[in-house]
Order: sequence, then structure tokens, then C-alpha cells
Amino acid sequence: MFNLKKGPVTLLKEELEKTKQEAKVNYDNYLRAVAEFDNYRKRIQKENEEFREYAQANLLLDLVPVLENFDRALFHVGFGINHAKKNGANINSPDPNWLQGIKIIYNQLKDILAKYGFQEYSCLGQEFDPKKCEAINYIETDEKPPNTVFEEAGKGYMLKGRVLRPSLVIVSKPKSRQIETNQDKCQGEE
Repeated sequence: MFNLKKGPVTLLKEELEKTKQEAKVNYDNYLRAVAEFDNYRKRIQKENEEFREYAQANLLLDLVPVLENFDRALFHVGFGINHAKKNGANINSPDPNWLQGIKIIYNQLKDILAKYGFQEYSCLGQEFDPKKCEAINYIETDEKPPNTVFEEAGKGYMLKGRVLRPSLVIVSKPKSRQIETNQDKCQGEE
């Protein structure tokens, strides 16, 4: 066999081709690394946005009892004044301006919370949804279709569409019917 020696030009061409292949592999690796880094950057940015969005969730949940106490206080004060007036009692009721001021502060607090995406919701009259409601009891009734929220014991709260605290509800279920026994059927036919 012939042992052919490659000339300098052939060797240079082979080395150039080998270098081109290495450059192509390196360029592909570079593009892949840039794409992976871009995806990483986007994922971190999204996680940071979600963190910022829901970082206030604990603070907002801590404010829920304050909102509920405002609701109760306004209801009871208003109810007490109206009840006393209906019964003709002469009481030293709170100054109406004072009560109006409390209502303004309450609404101001609700508006601020709404600005950050915090909102209360009600499921009353809707079909029971375990993602938004927590059933604390059931009531047998024919007034509403089965599995409908019959009564609400506590409001639900959301932050930007995400449930922070589910609504506490009483759910309707059909009235239980007594099953006729064969004996009852026979007595009815006589």
C-alpha cells in the first residue's frame, strides 16, 4: 500500500474544517446558554413579581378582623339607635356626625385595601365551590337547590383573584324523605 503524505495545503484545509466545526459547536453552545440565561432571568423576574404581589397577604389577613369589627360595630351602633328610636326611648345616642366619621374611615380603609387588589366576596345563593367556600354546616331545605350556599357566616377575602380566606357558609341539602315500607304500601291499598 501506498503511504501518501498529505501536503501542507491539505493539512491546512483539514485543520480549517476542524476549526469551523468547533466554532459551530461553540456558537451553538453559546446560543443555548444565552437562551437558558434569558429563561432564567424571566423566571426570576416572574417569581419576584409574584413575591411582591403576595408579600402583603399576611398583613392583609391580619387586617381582616379589623374590617369585621368595623362591620359589627357599625351594624350594632346603627341597629341600637334605630331600635331605641322605634321604641320611643330617649337615649344619648352617638352624634350622627361621629357615626358618619366612622363610616368614612371604614370606607377609606376598604378603598386602600382594594387599591392593592384586596377584596371581600360573597357566595350567598351560588353553588357551593370548595375553592372559595368552607362549609361549616348543612341545612335541609327545599327553598334552594341542593348544594347551594344558603347562608353566609363569614365573608371570604381575595388578593388579586387568589383566595386568602374562604367564605364560611351553610350549604343547602335536600330534605331527607322517609322511605315507605312495604307494610305502609299494603295498608294504603286497603
